[in-house]
Amino acid sequence: MEKSSHSFQRRNQFKKNERHDSPSHEIDSQVLHPILISGPKIDRYKYSNHEVLLSCRFVISGCISYRGSSKAFTLLSEFLHIGSPHYSTIRLWVLRVGYYELMKPKEFRSDWVYIIDYTMTIGIEKCLVILGVPLSNLRENGFNLSLPCVNILHLSITKHANSQVVQNALSQTSDEAGVPIEIISDYGADVKKGIDEFCKKHSQVNFVYDVTHLSGCILKRIVESDNVWVELSGKIELCKHKTKQSIFSFLSPPCQRNKSRYLNLEGLIKWARQVKIYENKGDFSDIENEIRQNGYLVNRKRYRCPEPEILEKAVGVFTEKFGWVKQYYAHFEEYDLYMKVINKIKGEIGIHGLSKHILNKLERLFVEEELTQKAVSLKDELMQKIEQYLPKGSKETDAYLGRSDIIESLFGKYKYYCSEGSMMGLTQSVLIMGAVTSRMDQDTISNAMEFSTLKKIKDWTNINIGETTYAKRKKVMGLIDS
Repeated sequence: MEKSSHSFQRRNQFKKNERHDSPSHEIDSQVLHPILISGPKIDRYKYSNHEVLLSCRFVISGCISYRGSSKAFTLLSEFLHIGSPHYSTIRLWVLRVGYYELMKPKEFRSDWVYIIDYTMTIGIEKCLVILGVPLSNLRENGFNLSLPCVNILHLSITKHANSQVVQNALSQTSDEAGVPIEIISDYGADVKKGIDEFCKKHSQVNFVYDVTHLSGCILKRIVESDNVWVELSGKIELCKHKTKQSIFSFLSPPCQRNKSRYLNLEGLIKWARQVKIYENKGDFSDIENEIRQNGYLVNRKRYRCPEPEILEKAVGVFTEKFGWVKQYYAHFEEYDLYMKVINKIKGEIGIHGLSKHILNKLERLFVEEELTQKAVSLKDELMQKIEQYLPKGSKETDAYLGRSDIIESLFGKYKYYCSEGSMMGLTQSVLIMGAVTSRMDQDTISNAMEFSTLKKIKDWTNINIGETTYAKRKKVMGLIDS
């Protein structure tokens, strides 16, 4: 008892000294004098233009959730004269910016490049989006696009992704913004026929097949025609299943993607190369330590290994789990050449655009490369296909947009914001895509807050979306009264 009382006294004395010695009082005194952030108040709004702009940037540029943004304001309010808006208020501000960007008058031009594609979540509804970027801007500033560089020209929700829907969307957009000089897409079945019909009516429009999707389709056909890939893919999945929760978890192969699997082979190629280097190095100390500390599993039973046999056991179990990889080293190297060819073509076209000059430059670059016969065949087929979509009559240096990755980035950001509500389907949150493409400056915020009202957004939602999948789900599940 006496010892414990002394310990209690020492702890109290330590806390007392800590309170006197720490600089916490200085920090508190600073908090009592927050910095003033001045900004014009928005008519009929409690918060200033700066506060709305900051909250939208938290969400769009900082990729912070609505609740996280609200919490950030609460923390900042200790140091700044700033409000603490509720997360639902911040969400409404973002939707208002998105609605404004979608509804504001479009600049009428004759050099628009249309980027068109569908996105969907759960349910049968699809969202058709058309982005626009002036070709003159691309040729002047470069073809490396970011989301604020594009304009959202069209956004609609449909249950039937057919050619007529695509034609109507293109016709409506061209009436409002001007007939484009180029249309680029992944040429999927849901947009292909509609684009072809629109181009027949407007002969001045050039269609370009997105290089990324084109190369992915060619690579998929080449890889899948090789029977080795089916066998190899199965072994990778089996190896992943057997090692991800074992002492070999640090050597487990990466997951194979469901979408764009063949354009993401670099991860598997890198993994196979690392396994080869690890085996050639002959240092199995990490596995030895795991066996020494945790033993090894056989038929779900754990066994201890005697110290003299640990190295031999480590080599044996490594060979058992990963020995099969060496049979496919040559195939991984072949796949690596495929990816080098595709990445070089995509890289040059992504930076400098699609033109005769760039295609000639690529041919010269590949002369210096040491490629296998299959890699050369891939290169020749891809270059030939790309040349077919080069606008006819264009000059040597006339460059066009050759990649539509920017619209995939837009869909990726939208799905990131909606990932927490994966069962909601398409809701009014699709307006976030308008906010993502916004310049997000003070003028935009002022105009958006003045133009966009809650009633306008609600009316747009009722007309274009109607009853959402989430609303139907709540009825069926009995979460609300039917």
